Amino acid sequence: MVNTLDTDYDVAQYFSIECAVEAPFSPISGEVHSRNLRLIQEASIVVLPNICFGSANLKNLEATELAADKLVIVEETLIGVILRTVLRNEYMGTDDTTVPFSQS
Repeated sequence: MVNTLDTDYDVAQYFSIECAVEAPFSPISGEVHSRNLRLIQEASIVVLPNICFGSANLKNLEATELAADKLVIVEETLIGVILRTVLRNEYMGTDDTTVPFSQS
């Protein structure tokens, strides 16, 4: 499930990915949730990004139970890795520009 005006919605539109769409800053409606569940069941892969969950999008987290063996959980965001690298350099007095990525 994605919200209009969000980047993930723009990416889905660009790549013609069918998705359940909800209005921004709105709780997930029953109709959109049902569509999301159907799309999860039909999907080859389901990605759970590293985002905050609250009352407006908690149904997305609950819906991942249907994904089972096709669920990919993104534990780290690129911006988090970059910020950690920048902060490490600032506090350790280095100018290392390599961005470490974990190989899992």
